[in-house]
Amino acid sequence: MFNKIWQWIKNFFQRLFGGSSSDRPRTNQTSENPQSPPPLTDTDYDFLFNELLEGIARGWTQDRILQFFEGLGERGNPAGWKDWLRRFGDRLMASRAPNVQLATRMVAFGDKTRSLPSLRELGAFSKELGTQLLSRNGGGAIWEYDGPDA
Repeated sequence: MFNKIWQWIKNFFQRLFGGSSSDRPRTNQTSENPQSPPPLTDTDYDFLFNELLEGIARGWTQDRILQFFEGLGERGNPAGWKDWLRRFGDRLMASRAPNVQLATRMVAFGDKTRSLPSLRELGAFSKELGTQLLSRNGGGAIWEYDGPDA
């Protein structure tokens, strides 16, 4: 058991500090069949978009937003995200729930991606949906009072 732990620690530090490839055990590359992951479902998109908006609310920079999409690999394709966002927007507009916080975060996503060429269109669409939600919910309503000022 001690040997297994020692071997694991040794391999960990070799990978961490770039040990030579001859020191590492060789794997049979022909037996490994790298398969692409299955496409995202709407539930997956919902979860990931919520994580993205939560990160933006916590102050993610443009670089961090790019890392988020790059980390998804082929699943981070903005075209697929835009298709999902259309469906998501339809569901949001059909709902009677106010969704003010979500709408505000969608607008912030659009603002953060304005100068990112790969995400500009997705961000603009998100901002448009967020703005529609805010205006629908009376986010821009102005209350007037005709009585005397105190």
